[in-house]
Amino acid sequence: MHLSICNTEPVSNLDKTQKDVRTFSKLLKEQVAAADARGNPKCYTLLKSKDAPHDDSDESDDSDMDEEDHKVPQTAEYYQSLWLPKTFSEHHSRIACHMSSGEGECRDIQQRLEKGTTDSGNLKIELFEYELQYAKKVQTTKEKFCAVLALSLAVSNDDYWMHDNENPQKVERLIKSLAVVWKSSLLLEDDINLGIGLEDGTEEEVDGDGLTTSRALLYQLLEKIAKNFENHVSKSQWKPTKK
Repeated sequence: MHLSICNTEPVSNLDKTQKDVRTFSKLLKEQVAAADARGNPKCYTLLKSKDAPHDDSDESDDSDMDEEDHKVPQTAEYYQSLWLPKTFSEHHSRIACHMSSGEGECRDIQQRLEKGTTDSGNLKIELFEYELQYAKKVQTTKEKFCAVLALSLAVSNDDYWMHDNENPQKVERLIKSLAVVWKSSLLLEDDINLGIGLEDGTEEEVDGDGLTTSRALLYQLLEKIAKNFENHVSKSQWKPTKK
């Protein structure tokens, strides 16, 4: 149902915000459709702009795959979109379900994961190790990037098991191994090979650090992931040495 506003009445801040949210959502949908039409399908994740109001209750950024509500309105003023290859959504869906509920595993494994016990934490270590080895074996750079980013998000967003298990040393080794993939492999690739940005890294502004908009947003996301890891393990060095 469409609600019209009488032109003689002042537009409230709430009405303006709702309009801005709808406008931003429409723009994103149009950009997705345009990317599909170009034969270079994309998905996105939204990251808060640095000048966005701080919300203590907001523990995670939104994406086109998420359904979380946010107090900070999702408008172009407060959010920026990190564009990713569309296959990222497929990797994210599979890996997140595998890590959280054991989708694809036998019922016995799924039941053990549902308990949320130390045994569940031990199992999640094994799932993490399996997914990391799988991601490392992906041949193409773009697909490997999607798989590793999906795993990084899945592991950091569901992290209770990192401190409720019987092998914390292995958890730390796996986190550091994941960081090495970023530092020594993926982040040495250019934006085109990673497939980030609406045009795969082309036609983007470069900031004072020499980073394109998409690369800067990717670093922002990885910094947030690394911060979640630091609640359980020592600092992981994921960023390449600046040349």
